[in-house]
Amino acid sequence: MAEFFVQIADDLTDAAGASSFQLGNYRAMQLDACRMAHYRRDIRLLCAQGARVLEVGPGPLATLSVLCLAAGAREVVAVEMVRWAAEAARAALAHDPRARVLHKHTDALGASDVGGDLHFDVLVLS
Repeated sequence: MAEFFVQIADDLTDAAGASSFQLGNYRAMQLDACRMAHYRRDIRLLCAQGARVLEVGPGPLATLSVLCLAAGAREVVAVEMVRWAAEAARAALAHDPRARVLHKHTDALGASDVGGDLHFDVLVLS
């Protein structure tokens, strides 16, 4: 199963690491009121008690990471494999010291990348 998802990710990323998923796609998802209402509700419930959060594929806007931080997460680690999206997500979260963006594939995520502790209370992805 993991190989299937890696293949999809590879199909969406060209040899230079550019994703075929463009910024406009991320903005459209962010503007989907129904979708975002569900994310807000669930994230509020899960992160209110100072959760440690792993977001897989935050995209350039890091929308779910922002919601987790606003809800009270004590730490958010966002892992993005597309370089331009990771750099933009890092900029989007730069104001909050509780957030960290890693440019790598989740298959390569190790304990040393996340302070020695691979346990997270909440996993978010979209």
